[in-house]
Amino acid sequence: MDRLRLRSATDRAGYPSADSEVSTNRLRHLPQLLWPTWTVQLMPHEGTDEDYFRAMTSALLLLPGQPQQATREITDRLHPYLSDTMGLVLRRSIEKHPDVLTALSRLADHLDDHGSAIDYQRRRALIPGEPITWDAWKQLCFDTGTQPGESPTSTSQTPRFVQAQRYLHQLLTGSDLADPAHPLAWQSAGDRSRYLAFLPTLTLDQRQALHAHARTLLDQLDIAEPLTWKPPEDLATGLTLPGRPLSDIDLETLDRIVCVEQRTLGEAAQQLGTTLTQVRFALEHVGAKPRQWTSPTSPLVSWQLRERARATLTTEFLDREYTQQGKSLTQIAQETDLPRHIVVERAKALGLTIYRTRRPLPIDENWLREQYLTHQRSTYNIAQQLDTEDETIRRRLQHLGIPLRSQGVHSRTVMIAKLDTSIPRDIRAAVEGTLHGWLRLHRFHITMAFPNLTTAGAYLGAEQRALTTQFQRLEADIGHPLYHRSVQTTPQRPTSRGKSLLRNIQQPEVQTLMNNALSPTQMPPLPDASTIAEAEAAARHRGKRGPLKPFDGIAVERIRIRQETLTLLQDLLDHADQEFYGAQVRTRTGLPHGTVSDQLRRLRQAGWLTSRPEDDGSWMRRATPGRGPGRRITYYSLTPEGRRAAAHELHTRRFPAPRNSTERWDESTDKTSRHRSEAAGHADRGRQK
Repeated sequence: MDRLRLRSATDRAGYPSADSEVSTNRLRHLPQLLWPTWTVQLMPHEGTDEDYFRAMTSALLLLPGQPQQATREITDRLHPYLSDTMGLVLRRSIEKHPDVLTALSRLADHLDDHGSAIDYQRRRALIPGEPITWDAWKQLCFDTGTQPGESPTSTSQTPRFVQAQRYLHQLLTGSDLADPAHPLAWQSAGDRSRYLAFLPTLTLDQRQALHAHARTLLDQLDIAEPLTWKPPEDLATGLTLPGRPLSDIDLETLDRIVCVEQRTLGEAAQQLGTTLTQVRFALEHVGAKPRQWTSPTSPLVSWQLRERARATLTTEFLDREYTQQGKSLTQIAQETDLPRHIVVERAKALGLTIYRTRRPLPIDENWLREQYLTHQRSTYNIAQQLDTEDETIRRRLQHLGIPLRSQGVHSRTVMIAKLDTSIPRDIRAAVEGTLHGWLRLHRFHITMAFPNLTTAGAYLGAEQRALTTQFQRLEADIGHPLYHRSVQTTPQRPTSRGKSLLRNIQQPEVQTLMNNALSPTQMPPLPDASTIAEAEAAARHRGKRGPLKPFDGIAVERIRIRQETLTLLQDLLDHADQEFYGAQVRTRTGLPHGTVSDQLRRLRQAGWLTSRPEDDGSWMRRATPGRGPGRRITYYSLTPEGRRAAAHELHTRRFPAPRNSTERWDESTDKTSRHRSEAAGHADRGRQK
């Protein structure tokens, strides 16, 4: 240590003056860790810790020309934490290579004579403990196509962000992270190992970006200095040192061994005949190969998608596609091949209103008030005009504070609309407060031109029972009988009140209202004279119906055949070899219970079927525990003659297809009419029985 202090290995050897301040001035030009290029030349190959050697050697550069003999008082200015083994390490270094002492003296003399391009002491005072923020690190990584790693709040061991801060701090200040007082100091030996493993993973682009960030930081601190600096290597000219210059290593060979062949740094050092330290420093000039990241969960891929969204989803684009054309964000995401959540995120960033469901329909509030309150239109009717849902109109009315009328059929416009008093009273009574008043009036007008309801129903495409129900409702609304029913050969005819109603229906203003209320499919034209004549002829022929002609060669009684009878006979022939009962037939054919029961009874009485009651054993087995067995099942089967008769009728009869079931009940939404139709149906079945 004294030899170094007195420069005994150089031609400037001698006792320094007592007032020498060279160590104080030299302190500004020294990093806490020796420069990498001089580390690889001065450091012994074995027996020395790299971090300790670099810190010790940098501190020993304060000794040359120092008059004080208290070494620790001098070196503590740079490294107060170093132990008292510096003299021992230095002695081991110069035992085999005494020129190490000469090189240290030359370095100190160069700093005294020429200084340094960097004021390390000022940088140690000004550079912040965190030279890069998390957001800046992420942006830097994304710009260079690399992964930023875990966030600082992650529970993983030492995120890459922290390692990047350490790298920048050492790059700018030459700081010693083994110093416990440093804010970025190693927390453990494993922490240091992870940092050393982090350095080779930096690509050249990523290193250049970090250097650019460091340059920007120096500019912000008004430090007009180069990013890094090192004493010239020719100071070692003529000296025999432990290591070779850093520039002697073959970078292409190193890249092949470490990056291509994926071998360890120790193997690379052994093959190149150098030290592990030199290999590690040389790798900073090689850089890792960039990877291709494709996972959608990768932060880099997510950032790339957001960058593409920022370029594609501009304010003008979203205003045209989303606001004006009304496309959903899902549609826009599909068209631009972007994830929907990124499209939503971008739309929010631009201040667009995000609609989670169908966007609200633009409705003029004054117009809506007028239609609902003044014109008494129903929400259903308004919704149909606006091509939207009934509930949408109801919610908009509630938002406007308008009390809603009760829901259902009674709130429809046709139910609450009032006709002008100039319209005849019977017309108003038949139409106001009902759904299908105009339809009933039109059908009554046509029906009274026919001799009976059957012929009128055939012309209108409606069943006789439906017409009966409708005209009963019409009579109930007006309060008077409107027509006399047909009896055998006597045709139906209107009463005096019915004639008055027919005259009122033919008035021009009533016809105009009717045309506006009904669709063209609901308004068949009035029958012409030939149609009425054919209907009258059919009614006369039906009224003179005589006894049926017996079968020729089939020994069963003949019965009158209707459409449901043919349906039943077809089912019986399809199951001619089986016994059956009424419930089975109803299930297979879909015919009503009363129809099946009546037809089976008629066929049995005519000799087409035979029947037997259920036997006692089966009857008792069906009994519910604790209750009686109930009614016995009657089993039927076709007789041979009945089978022939059924086949004959199916072959010779040709009935038209049944009418659409929707024509049977055009009063399905009107409860009063439905109840009356059910009562009329019961009465008809009673008369048939």
